[in-house]
Amino acid sequence: MSAAVTASGIMPGEVVPWGSLERSAFEDFPDVVSQLRGAAVGGRYGRSFLYFIPLGVLVAIIYAAPVWGLATVVGPWALSQTSRTAEGDITVAGVIFIIALLSLLVHFVVWLASGRPRGAALLGSAGMSLALGGISAGVAVVRGNDKSVPDWGIWILPMLGTAVVGAIIIVLVLLARRRTPKRPEPTSAAPGMQQSPEYLASVRASVARVGDEDQRAIRADLSAAIDDLRQRGVISPSEASTASAARLGELAGAMASARVRG
Repeated sequence: MSAAVTASGIMPGEVVPWGSLERSAFEDFPDVVSQLRGAAVGGRYGRSFLYFIPLGVLVAIIYAAPVWGLATVVGPWALSQTSRTAEGDITVAGVIFIIALLSLLVHFVVWLASGRPRGAALLGSAGMSLALGGISAGVAVVRGNDKSVPDWGIWILPMLGTAVVGAIIIVLVLLARRRTPKRPEPTSAAPGMQQSPEYLASVRASVARVGDEDQRAIRADLSAAIDDLRQRGVISPSEASTASAARLGELAGAMASARVRG
């Protein structure tokens, strides 16, 4: 139990990491610390993970399609799935790049709808689309001319389109990154989860398994930490009052709610 020690290192003007402070008080009880970190609320967040499966499939298609398209248009020296004729390779590759282009556009729409996050996955897929689409178009031009493939100029359009759209998306994502400050890494359970009934129930159950004497010692440790912060002007008297009134295990949530109300 070292909440008081943790509090002593927080200087006036700094934001108090209430979650870390409370976890310090419960450091001798790993089960409670795990609950405070949100590690045991897997039911809700495990189910929400299922919503990301379609997005994961989409990203896999985006990454795989340009590679497959390039391998096809290269022909006999790669993994062509056609009869190994230049006309067949270029035609099939064009169809594959139509799929790649549509998938990339869907990924871009998902990125826009999600509030324009950092977009690392989108940058990766756009970069592959730019590079492989451009290379595939070049190979299609060479093979189309060399083998006198009819309509090769039509089938390179999806390849060129994928490359151009990839370049545009890269520029847009980089511009969005410059305009959006980098978000700090989360250090504890998200505020929304802290307020959820599932989170509170799991935390309260783990705290209830701590003996009464230990609970009193933890409360005394937290009280000493709160008093130290108040006396040094790190927090206001009203914040100290709110923190002191919070139930064990719910300090971070109580202070987050207080900030919202304020």
